[in-house]
Amino acid sequence: MDINEFYERVLTSLDVDVSKGHLMISDGDRMINYTDNGIPLVLPTREHIRTLLDEDADGEIITTKKLYNPLDETIIKGDSLSLVKTRSLVKQRLSNKFVVLGSLLLTMATDVKFQTKSTMLLNQFLVRLKEAMNPGIKNIVDANTLSKWLKIYTNSFMPEYHDMFKVYVKKGGRLSGKRYNRVTTIKSPVYEELLTLDKRGKINGVSLRNKDITIFKILFEYLIESINDKGIVTIGSNDKECPGFISLYTLYIRIMTKLKAVRDDINGVDTELEDGCDIILPVDADELTRLSIYKRELAKIPTESDMLKTKLGASTESIVMQQPQAVPQATVAPVSASSGNDTTDAIRAALYGNVSGVTAPPVQMVQPPMQYQQPMQYPQQPMMQPQQPPMQYPQPMMQQPVSIGAVGQVGAFGNGMQSQQPQYPQQGYYQR
Repeated sequence: MDINEFYERVLTSLDVDVSKGHLMISDGDRMINYTDNGIPLVLPTREHIRTLLDEDADGEIITTKKLYNPLDETIIKGDSLSLVKTRSLVKQRLSNKFVVLGSLLLTMATDVKFQTKSTMLLNQFLVRLKEAMNPGIKNIVDANTLSKWLKIYTNSFMPEYHDMFKVYVKKGGRLSGKRYNRVTTIKSPVYEELLTLDKRGKINGVSLRNKDITIFKILFEYLIESINDKGIVTIGSNDKECPGFISLYTLYIRIMTKLKAVRDDINGVDTELEDGCDIILPVDADELTRLSIYKRELAKIPTESDMLKTKLGASTESIVMQQPQAVPQATVAPVSASSGNDTTDAIRAALYGNVSGVTAPPVQMVQPPMQYQQPMQYPQQPMMQPQQPPMQYPQPMMQQPVSIGAVGQVGAFGNGMQSQQPQYPQQGYYQR
């Protein structure tokens, strides 16, 4: 099974079109790229990985695409870009489908002719409406009810009002006393606000009658069966590889499965609304328990950081290869015997101080012959002095293998050139 084919099916369920590996979303009558700060998201295909980075006119490396790869997650990492984007899509699609489907149900409830062909599933909603009807009310659902429902949704996009839904993926948490690596919570601030109202009130700037409050509560409780009295639905995952994605997408499938069943039973109520409320779920919850089959493919997909290092490494290699091969041989000053340091350690400290060490073959360092001075002539003293022993001169140093950050020639240390990172197995020279 191909990981990109799996991602395509996940994105299809979120109303994202994948054209030539690009993630495309609807913007009115046109399709646009799904982006992050203006940079398009793409599937991790070989072609897109190869062209992930580019150079601008000034030679600076820039990111031209970002990979959609939500399975690249571990329990010790924070939320990846792909997980954040998936969470945003879940919020948008759930809110949209929920409101449109609620509109279809309310439209069905306004006309008896629509109810003659209702299924057992739809009858559950109609029965609940009848039970909520107070004496003296001719029609519990009217045109005003539908208008208010849509207005609440429209105003939910304004910052001062309540969202229809919010989605959270928490790192660690407990549910019913059991601890999970990731816990996903879908919360409805609108439903939570409905629970605080009695006979009249406002939500998102919309004035509601008593029956409006009752009907809207029924819509939430009918379409999202597991919602609790705080407007919350939650689920956890203890998967070690991608618990955030699994908990998020599992909860999304669970809710959307009920919505899809209701949508499939509604036909001929409002053609335009029905066309905009198709729900496709090509991934089931069982498949999310077998994601380990993509582990080998996942390991081959580099991160943007990996790609940047590769790109920079290629540039560095090019620079190193252009360096002149003939360089002056280094001269090494004799190490004072009075320093008290081991000769090899002194050389290592002097020449290779902060270079990242790797054990390499001994490097032949060419040194000029030691220049020895003639024995010092002592002046004649009026008094006899004890005979001085002959002065001990430093012996020529024996070359020892050292741990360095390069293989091959030793360059002119201290010649002012900047350090180069080691490039293996290229023959280059590196200065401190």
